[in-house]
Amino acid sequence: GRDRAILFLSDGAPNDNEDYILAAQEKAAKPFGYKIAVLTYSMGTNVAAGVSILSKMAAQTYTSVSTYDRSLYSARATGKYEPVPDFHNLRATLTRFYSLFASEDTSSAVVFTMPYYDAFGLGIILTAAAPVYTDDTSTTGTMRQTLRGVVGVDITVTDLFGDIAYFSDDEHQYAFMVNTDGEAILHPLLNQPVDISSDPLFQDITLLEIDADFAEHVYPFLRNGTGGSAVFNATRYLTIGDSQYEGTRKTTVLSSFDWRAVPGTHFVVCVVLNMESARAVSQISAQSRPSQSTVYHRLDLATLRGQQCDQFGRLAIADVSAIKLSPEAFLDPAQYLNIPESKTTVNAYVNYLDGRTSANAYLKSSVVDLVRLTSSLDTVWLSEAAKQFRSSVVWRYIGAIDGVFRLIPATQLPTSYDHLSRGWFTRSLNNPGRITLSAPYLDAFGAGYVVTLATTIRQTTGSSVSAVGAVMGMDFSMGYLNQLLLSLYPFCSSSRCFLMDTAGYLIYHPSFLASSANPERVHLGHEEPSVMKDLVEGGVLR
Repeated sequence: GRDRAILFLSDGAPNDNEDYILAAQEKAAKPFGYKIAVLTYSMGTNVAAGVSILSKMAAQTYTSVSTYDRSLYSARATGKYEPVPDFHNLRATLTRFYSLFASEDTSSAVVFTMPYYDAFGLGIILTAAAPVYTDDTSTTGTMRQTLRGVVGVDITVTDLFGDIAYFSDDEHQYAFMVNTDGEAILHPLLNQPVDISSDPLFQDITLLEIDADFAEHVYPFLRNGTGGSAVFNATRYLTIGDSQYEGTRKTTVLSSFDWRAVPGTHFVVCVVLNMESARAVSQISAQSRPSQSTVYHRLDLATLRGQQCDQFGRLAIADVSAIKLSPEAFLDPAQYLNIPESKTTVNAYVNYLDGRTSANAYLKSSVVDLVRLTSSLDTVWLSEAAKQFRSSVVWRYIGAIDGVFRLIPATQLPTSYDHLSRGWFTRSLNNPGRITLSAPYLDAFGAGYVVTLATTIRQTTGSSVSAVGAVMGMDFSMGYLNQLLLSLYPFCSSSRCFLMDTAGYLIYHPSFLASSANPERVHLGHEEPSVMKDLVEGGVLR
């Protein structure tokens, strides 16, 4: 572990006798194995009477150590006493306390800190630091190295480990990173670095990877920093939707764990692969062209075309869809998140996606196929058959596992928007083949409270069906949901009807139609306590 120290300042002779002070210090030091170094300082010039006790405190000179504790005491940490006659030098003297611990170790190896929140707005960063020594001649004429300071550089975690944070090949494949103490730094069950706004709290990786096989075959080797691999049936907790409110479901997946130490650091990276995966692979040719020119969502950086309109207070194009790419779609996720996009970069994306150039410094190759494949959806979304829904459906979209998101009407989205982490996406992903309906939530694009209808899309080749490749969804207002219920169930016009999800959260309730209503996170027990009681007693809700 790290060296620990106490800095003790005195301005003169003690008020108590030396034996009493040293006995009290020994009593406090014993639980820590006498391993805490005590650095003592006297301030001013009239301190002669205090030099003796301050020197003994620094040396941990105890006369009351029991025979039983002698072995611990013999290996005690020794501090030092230093006078500070000039008060103006107090700060400079105290800040040199680290020289005690560096005096016997002249290693210049780079040390990496654990991630922490940057006070100047960079987000979650870590520091790489190394000591700086100079060669000096001592008073006896021998050469020695003197510590002069520490040089360091701060690096954002996304910059350094973005490929780990955004590694994803399907819903059961991911990467994580720990330190050699077993503390999880990056893991899909933890918040992404860009979503953290305070110093992170680190927990042991066994709280996230809970299998006995992991504890036996992986964990010990992560702790000692040696590489290795293991295959076993691993437990997965899949979010039903919003994990905080809707809960999770448990499943088991045959998984491969492969881990390696990051050279020169105390970090270890592990990649987890789904051995049962049949990943969706697009069959569209890389040479085929999209059905129309790609519209990137940054309308502020593009030459606008099409039917421009105001969509909930933001500029939109009604008759075309736009592409938004998640960090997972980029070769360098950190560059995308940290460097503002410009006309030059947006034009480079579009020219590559449309096949006008083969030069590509930004995007993963799979993105091209998905953008071109999904471009044909505009024909469906703008067809005569779909016209009847245009006045009631707020947004229509498709989000792919690989990080491609297509939305109609086209509008600009926040850089931080990532469909892969949205409740509608995870809910559908973990209920493949089913049509899912969300509880009302505040639309990320400014449309107020909406409900999402979504389902998964798989690729079929012959008689085989691959893993989920994308989720398609649409958002509509509470008013439209009310109309839909009345048309399907006319008796709701004279009865109180409501919809809820499997966790008991209301998707629709007549009270939601009030202009002042906040329908987000409203539980059945709040609006219909008697019905809630009956459903719990009947085993429908738990």
